[in-house]
Amino acid sequence: MPTDTLSTRTRAELPVHRPRRSLASLTTFDTALRKADSTLREQHGKTRTLFRPASNGAVTLLDLDAELTEARRRLQGRLNAALQAAGVDARRSLAFQAAHSDGLPALIGDHADKASIEALFEQDPDLVGDLHRVGSLSRVIRAGADAVEFQAAFRTDPETAVVRYAHLFSSRYVATLTLADGLLDVTTERIPA
Repeated sequence: MPTDTLSTRTRAELPVHRPRRSLASLTTFDTALRKADSTLREQHGKTRTLFRPASNGAVTLLDLDAELTEARRRLQGRLNAALQAAGVDARRSLAFQAAHSDGLPALIGDHADKASIEALFEQDPDLVGDLHRVGSLSRVIRAGADAVEFQAAFRTDPETAVVRYAHLFSSRYVATLTLADGLLDVTTERIPA
């Protein structure tokens, strides 16, 4: 009876799969950038730049974070003004997710002015576009930060990194925007795909 079965082989005897460098250089971050730009093009029927690259074409997480801060500030002002014009009490907290099946933001929970808020989104595609921009930037930043963390671990110990960060390859990011007392906050979480 042969003793060279998988159960009796030692870890050192097992072949190790080493990905080619070109495949290893593809990151979750790169994929997230392409997906975010594609989503913006599909939802608005025109090309909208998610962020401004540096003169050398590079975009860092710090650049994206600065872009998110500015986009969030602009959206906060526009959203407060639009809600006030629609007669919605902006002091009452409201939360929504930028991506919904029909392209409009999904209001989370009950709100006394839900119909007015949904009508506002239906009537103002530019406001919805700004909302998607903030959500997309937030998701890209989170994916980028996770990718940087994974890449650092991968350089040290590839096998352990793939096991430890396997969730990155089977999850997606969801951005929730919350407006409370006129201030807009964005949180991004990773959920199973």
